[in-house]
Amino acid sequence: MSGEGRVGLVVRGVDPSRSVPAFWDDGPPAGMTPDQWAAVCKRRGLVAFVAEETGGPLAGFAFAESTPRWVRVLALEGGAEARRLLLERLLKAAGEREVLGFAGRQEDDVRGPSSYLFRRARN
Repeated sequence: MSGEGRVGLVVRGVDPSRSVPAFWDDGPPAGMTPDQWAAVCKRRGLVAFVAEETGGPLAGFAFAESTPRWVRVLALEGGAEARRLLLERLLKAAGEREVLGFAGRQEDDVRGPSSYLFRRARN
């Protein structure tokens, strides 16, 4: 999948069955094979994206559950620019579907609320 981004960050899609365990330290339930876990991710419509420095380290990641009616953001992590680019990518993937999610504030940002809920209603 081709990347998107500005200011040295590139956003690209990744395999959610491999990235959810890597970023959340929470893999498949005990006794579930990698193929079974991949089937669960596919059935739930999980999608995953990462934001990376061009030729450098990971700057952020996003996971979402995608259904025919809506996209629910399950995780949106990283610095402000990485999260902005990741959210733009999720909105693009959602098309006309509703998008909703919850995100925390950056640890070094003391302004504003500690977390926020976002929603984009369908047209």
